[in-house]
This record gives sequence, structure tokens and C-alpha cells, in this order.
Amino acid sequence: MRFSPLALAILGCACAFADPAAAQNYRWCAYYRVGGTNCGFSTFDQCQAAVAGIGGNCQENTQYSGPAKSTRPADSSAPSRSDAPKTKPLSREKLVAPQPQ
Repeated sequence: MRFSPLALAILGCACAFADPAAAQNYRWCAYYRVGGTNCGFSTFDQCQAAVAGIGGNCQENTQYSGPAKSTRPADSSAPSRSDAPKTKPLSREKLVAPQPQ
């Protein structure tokens, strides 16, 4: 096969001025049991869905530098402070045991 000098020059210029590929840099990484890694998830739930059924775990990306806070869900079994009922604190006088009748 013969290459023309013009074709080689065009190919060389195209490669020289091409931008390098950028790696994905999102908040969550999936570490698959078979050895692969994917740091392309913006939420914990997306990452969990990716490893579901094939094995693996999700961890926060240590290379992530974005402005978003962690989106990992809180423990849903315990109510958060904002979900707690709004009550007034009781004073000492009101903490009297009921008298038997």
C-alpha cells in the first residue's frame, strides 16, 4: 500500500491539533466486582443501579472537584431533624407523674 505525502501531511496535522479525550469526573464511582471502574455518575442512586445484579460497590470520587454536595441518601429508617414533630420543650413543673385514682 502506498501513501501519498499529502495524505500523510493532512493526517499529521489532524492528529497534532486534536484535543485530548477528557475523562469523566463525576461525584460517584462504581467499582465493579470484575475489575472495572466507572466514575460517570452524578447521584448515588445512579451508581447503585449500575452495579445492581452484577456486583460491585459505589464510592465518592476522590478526584471530583465540582460544587455539588453529596447526594447520598440519608438513613431512611431514622427521621431527620426537619421531619421531627415541632414541639415546645417542657418545663420542670410539667414533668409531674400522674397520681393514681
